[in-house]
Amino acid sequence: MNKLVQYYTDKLKWSLMALSQDPETQKSLLPVNSAVGEEIILEYEAAVGVDFEKINTLIICTKEQLYCLQKLDHYLLNLCEQKGEDLWLNNSELYGQEWQDIRRLARGVLEAFGWSLEIPKPLYDRVVDINED
Repeated sequence: MNKLVQYYTDKLKWSLMALSQDPETQKSLLPVNSAVGEEIILEYEAAVGVDFEKINTLIICTKEQLYCLQKLDHYLLNLCEQKGEDLWLNNSELYGQEWQDIRRLARGVLEAFGWSLEIPKPLYDRVVDINED
């Protein structure tokens, strides 16, 4: 696996594990006073790309994996349209039903990929150079 594919696969796995965690664990993954939901969602969006471009070009998925990812993605898009940015920017929203549903869907994606539900390292734990040598 080349560095770019590994980078986006790791980013997807991190974002799904982070989306799956309880609110307190999610908060521990980012610096204090962060907009936790927004940061995690931005990582997820960066991993899948616009219209799943990263998934379609870099990360090879089975039909089941793609279906689970699309369910999660569709739910996130609908939430964004219905609830607006407050759902992502207000950390108290992490305790709401919408985030419980996000966690459930993200766990389904992890399961489809055969990835275990672990607590990921904090987001800014390390910097990765994805440029090929």
